[in-house]
Amino acid sequence: MPTLEEHLDRPEITIEEHIAACAQALASSLVGKVAVYLDVRFWVVIREVRDGVRTGAMDRKLVHHLEALVERGRIFCPIAEPTFSELMKQGNLGQRVRTAEIVDELSGGVSLLPDIVRMPAEAEHLLLRRLLHRQMPQPSPWTRLSFVLGNMYPAETAFSPDDENAIQKTVYDRLWDARLVDIVAALDSEAYSRPDERQAEADKLNAANALHRGSMESFDSVLDQEFQGVAQTCVEFLPQLSAILAPFEASMPLEPWKMWASALKAMLRDEEAARQVPTAHVHAAIHALFRWEYRDKMITPNDLVDFRHAAAALSGCDALLTEAGLCRTLKHRRLSLQKIHRRFVTSDLDEAITYLREIRHR
Repeated sequence: MPTLEEHLDRPEITIEEHIAACAQALASSLVGKVAVYLDVRFWVVIREVRDGVRTGAMDRKLVHHLEALVERGRIFCPIAEPTFSELMKQGNLGQRVRTAEIVDELSGGVSLLPDIVRMPAEAEHLLLRRLLHRQMPQPSPWTRLSFVLGNMYPAETAFSPDDENAIQKTVYDRLWDARLVDIVAALDSEAYSRPDERQAEADKLNAANALHRGSMESFDSVLDQEFQGVAQTCVEFLPQLSAILAPFEASMPLEPWKMWASALKAMLRDEEAARQVPTAHVHAAIHALFRWEYRDKMITPNDLVDFRHAAAALSGCDALLTEAGLCRTLKHRRLSLQKIHRRFVTSDLDEAITYLREIRHR
């Protein structure tokens, strides 16, 4: 990594450009590898097999295949923000550290960026490419484990702009190769559990769903509402889009942000476009399924975590090994997100082992 002095010599490279370059180099290093996303259940299985707690033949086969494929450079097992949050809630520090050590090994140090970062980036890319025909590289979902909660660097310091810029890039570089086990060991798990906040979020969704239940006419109408909501959220995170249309505002029937939101909503209906904005599409579709198909089921804090697992896995990974409930949702006959996003999804150990065997023999 460049030194502080080297960064001082390149003040024309902003921290944003430096982050983008790091992300591009990481993405290039992953080309040809299969990304296998494991929810926390499977990380626990691996830890317990290694510790001798689980001795079942199928559990041991799964772990063997995962380890062998990672060692051969065929796969990597990235995590995302919900994995980190659940890991931090594990019973004691020893378990958390042990699990983090395994994540460091099998992930190759790779994480997905959080939803709040991926979703607007995906939307901006699709809108500008489809509507303004701008040739832009597909935004990479990848980062390092130390940035699983988002990019971090010092800002608004007392230093000069050039010095601050160099310091930002140097700090970012120092964090780039940090091990998850060191981060987990240094943090207070209580700060990441926040059960009251998660319950409040679930309660708010359940109250809103109950309020609008009587007005639901069809699954399509519910899905349309969810697409509208997620499209508006994406555009709100991209204020620069309104500036692009500002010169034409006088001749437009709608305000610029409404034009962008309307266009994105329409694109979410198209499967090819949906695959380019997977984070927004998956969140909208799952919420629609819960409102229509599972209307008698109360959403729990764990469901909200599963939604984020699904959005992360289907946005950047080739396979998702998960719980049976989420697996059923992603394969639902009404709207199969597994098929739309062309991912392998299973909760079954046999199926998972067969999938991994096939990778070994490709």
